[in-house]
Amino acid sequence: MGFLNKIFGKKEQQVQNYGDFWEWFKNNEQVFYNVVKSGKDIETDFFDRMSPKLKEVKDGIFFLTGMCDEHTAELIFTPDGYIKNIVFVEELVNAAPTLTNWSLQH
Repeated sequence: MGFLNKIFGKKEQQVQNYGDFWEWFKNNEQVFYNVVKSGKDIETDFFDRMSPKLKEVKDGIFFLTGMCDEHTAELIFTPDGYIKNIVFVEELVNAAPTLTNWSLQH
């Protein structure tokens, strides 16, 4: 199986809850930070990876990102008009760990 994983890549484990999502994010946060900071390939290297994982937690949560300053990336979660999802956005951000190079908002 190791050989096949090298050829086809390992499938990432599905996230089941906020903790799983943040654990996944922490495992990728340095790569994501570098992508956001550089501004290159942000759609494929950040948005296309993040969107499906966020959808596994709760459909209808959206996000924006950019640099707050030279050393801090900002990640904003929004229900984008889905009022029933406001509570889930708040819970997601409240469950976030402290991330040195990130500012998390809702």
